[in-house]
Amino acid sequence: MTLATTPSKGERTQSRILDAAVDRFGANGFRPTSVAAIARDAGVSAAAPFAYWTSKEALFDAAVDRDAHVVITKLLAMIDHDDATQLSWIAPVPQLLGILEDHPLSRRVLAGQEPEVIGRLLEIPSFQDLRKHIAGCIIDGQARGVVRHDLDPELAASGIESITLALTISVLQLPEPPGDERTAGIAEVLLASIRPPTGQ
Repeated sequence: MTLATTPSKGERTQSRILDAAVDRFGANGFRPTSVAAIARDAGVSAAAPFAYWTSKEALFDAAVDRDAHVVITKLLAMIDHDDATQLSWIAPVPQLLGILEDHPLSRRVLAGQEPEVIGRLLEIPSFQDLRKHIAGCIIDGQARGVVRHDLDPELAASGIESITLALTISVLQLPEPPGDERTAGIAEVLLASIRPPTGQ
């Protein structure tokens, strides 16, 4: 049994600054936000953030990483690993869009408002967790006979993750989000690609 360690004063300060950065960058974006404003929100000196991050850009990257981690953790909790019939993990775009309503920083990045960061999204460790989770769902589905046995779980998981991100980015950048019929149609096409052929 491992004992939980109490965060040090420095770790608590760093966490407080990061929380303030997620809020400020989410509300205003990268360019208009100053590190001094973040420090003020966190209740620390203007120089304190630079003890943990070398620049405003590094702090912004850390804030995006932190917010994306929370978003993916929430998404994983919503994807039912044991759902053998609905296959809820195949097209989690509506769930992801719902979560993003409470995460303006991640929403800004996916909506293309912070173009400097969008290319780094797939490098965030939380996306590896998402791919592993979906691969596990595929393996479970194959064992239950609801997913084709000739699918490579890791490759298919990577494809589903890429499609989910691409669709989410598209929806956030459209003037009008697609209706329920289009969303259901996307899910149906994806389901058709993973279901076993009829009669097998």
